[in-house]
Amino acid sequence: MTDFFQVINWPKYLVWNETHAEFIRNLITYPSDVEVVGPIGYEDNSMALPKINKLSVLAFAIDPLKYSFTIPSLATPQWYSLDYKVRVDFYKDIQEICSELGVDLFFKRKRNSHLVHEGYWDFIKAFVKNDNVVEIDPGISAFRLCKQFDVVLSFPFTSTAVIADYYGKESIYYDPTGKIEKNDRAAHQLTVLNKKNELRNYLEKIFETKKI
Repeated sequence: MTDFFQVINWPKYLVWNETHAEFIRNLITYPSDVEVVGPIGYEDNSMALPKINKLSVLAFAIDPLKYSFTIPSLATPQWYSLDYKVRVDFYKDIQEICSELGVDLFFKRKRNSHLVHEGYWDFIKAFVKNDNVVEIDPGISAFRLCKQFDVVLSFPFTSTAVIADYYGKESIYYDPTGKIEKNDRAAHQLTVLNKKNELRNYLEKIFETKKI
């Protein structure tokens, strides 16, 4: 929903990058200054970062809420962000490919909440039992994590991909359904990979180089 921008009279907008700036400029009608300042930090805690002992990737998704709180409709575009099964496929695809390549998968959920979808929560409890999977405390800032990992995979269209790119990391959006357009403006000009084969090819090239 973008109509509200036309009635806002803020004198200044602080945005993450030029793609974001151009999006705002095309919506606002009040004469305002739009300044690119880079990613704006999140809250953090004092927990130590995980130790990385081998080739690894970092993945971010969005925890889906119980349907009683979201009432999704599979007939609308919102189904992608609401359907917990899409997140399950996101993580399963990454884990299986990483396992084939001998790579560890670290992942961080956004926060702990009693509103998380029950089916997704059951999946997470089983998922962390995989030998190559490590869950990171949700309270650790994505900014700190993105500085530590060289390869970051994000669920479309979470801000973590932009943060990792800002720090010069390998950063892409992974869409397990193949329905997300590669040139979607929400991607901030970052690469969108569709389905498992594209992700496998991408990771194979990265880790083939790193093993040399």
